[in-house]
Amino acid sequence: MAATAAGAALTESHRLAQARLGRSVVRQMAGLWSLIDPADLDATVERWLRLAVPVVERNHDQSARLAAAYLRTFRTIEAPDLPPLQLPPPPTFVPAQATTSLTVTGPVTVRTATAAGSSLPAASDAGLSASARAAMRLALNAGRDTIVGAVNADPAAQGWARATSGNPCSFCAMLASRGPAYSEETVGFEAHDGCGCSAEPIYSPDADWPAGSRQYQDLWRQAKAEPGDTAANFRALVEGR
Repeated sequence: MAATAAGAALTESHRLAQARLGRSVVRQMAGLWSLIDPADLDATVERWLRLAVPVVERNHDQSARLAAAYLRTFRTIEAPDLPPLQLPPPPTFVPAQATTSLTVTGPVTVRTATAAGSSLPAASDAGLSASARAAMRLALNAGRDTIVGAVNADPAAQGWARATSGNPCSFCAMLASRGPAYSEETVGFEAHDGCGCSAEPIYSPDADWPAGSRQYQDLWRQAKAEPGDTAANFRALVEGR
């Protein structure tokens, strides 16, 4: 949460930089998908993974660097009287985790779709889309984890809030509606495949919420006041806004 206009602008600039990185990951994964032969997965998955996993790793590291630069500047703007921020070590990339996630969302999706009766082209498209979105999540998690880890290690920080795009899904909007509800004692950053949300540190109890979050809080209250399932009501309100 930013107490200054400059801090709020920096958060949005950082979110957009991470979103651009995420789109780049999707494009890179799309360029590699031609290595997959949906009619002969056993013979082609390994060579795809040999190139796809390093794509995720490079972008994972870049996401962490973007977040580290954002954190240093944001803290200087929001808390200029504090000593320089000492960041914890960057998040570690785990190749095995990326391999499993890409395999399940890519080739396994193709197998499942064809077994359910989809054509090979349709199954291939489904595998491409799912694996690219998973790669985006894995890469951008580094930036999100960098921010959350720094907040948890910084005694001057009071927590963090979710920063969404102007058009988040209902899941992300629901989490953003909680505002400054996140700290080491609550929960880590929850991100779905293809998620473009980021986190904003809190240094002042008087800081404003990230853009849109209060609107989503109002929608959540409206959803609770309506009969039926609150989550379903909220989803309908978000999708119809």
